[in-house]
Amino acid sequence: MTARTELVDLVWNVETPSLGVLTLRDAEAIADAILAAGYRKPRVVTTAMELEAVPRGVVLRSKAGTIAARFDAVNGVVFGDDRPFPWGIVDLPAVVLYDPTEA
Repeated sequence: MTARTELVDLVWNVETPSLGVLTLRDAEAIADAILAAGYRKPRVVTTAMELEAVPRGVVLRSKAGTIAARFDAVNGVVFGDDRPFPWGIVDLPAVVLYDPTEA
C-alpha cells in the first residue's frame, strides 16, 4: 500500500458529520495535500536484522522510550550518557527519528 493510498483510506474512513458529504475525490485531494506538505510515515525497525542494517548516525526511539544513536558497527550511545552500549540490545520496535542518509 502506498503512502497516498494509506492516507486516502484514513481520510475516507474518518467520521466527520460536521463536514457534510466527503467524496473519494475530496479524500484523495486531502491525502495529496498532506503528502505535498512533507508528511512521511516514520520508518520502524522491527527485527534484529533491520537493526543491524541501520547506518551509523541514525537516531532511534526504542520501544522502552530510549533515544539512542548508532555510533559505530557494534555500539550505540544514549543521549545524556557518554558510555557506549551494544547496539544489538535496542528494545524493538524502534522508530527512526533521524537518518543522516535521508537528510
